[in-house]
Amino acid sequence: EINDKTPQTYITFSLPGGSSRPGEVSFFENFIFAARERYGANRIRVEDMANLSFKEQAELTMDTAVYVSNHGGGSSSSIFLPKGSSVLLYHTPNLKRDRIYYETLSYLQTVWVPLEDRNNTMKLMGVVEAALETTSGFYPDFSM
Repeated sequence: EINDKTPQTYITFSLPGGSSRPGEVSFFENFIFAARERYGANRIRVEDMANLSFKEQAELTMDTAVYVSNHGGGSSSSIFLPKGSSVLLYHTPNLKRDRIYYETLSYLQTVWVPLEDRNNTMKLMGVVEAALETTSGFYPDFSM
């Protein structure tokens, strides 16, 4: 059942299972470590979405406040994100396939992470903090 219930405080990392662009994707190792340190392991979900059923992907994503993914197929589960949540998309400079879709979504905050920022864990954690703050404005019961 899809409704406007308050999402859990999950920060979900969608791992690139079988990427056709191995040199262009990230596995978010340092970012995941920093997020677990700051928010606790119980709030961080790390999944290869290709290993989950469609229903499991939808359920997980509906309880996600911040979704981190590489652009492309791995980011498709973001369609189930609740209103006010954020998606952080790692992208390459010349690839614009996903841009039209994400820039027309009014219920999500989309943050594009360029190649040069992928290893800037401090900056990325600041983006997550701001994203969680935005989500908390949509849901009075939301806690960080």
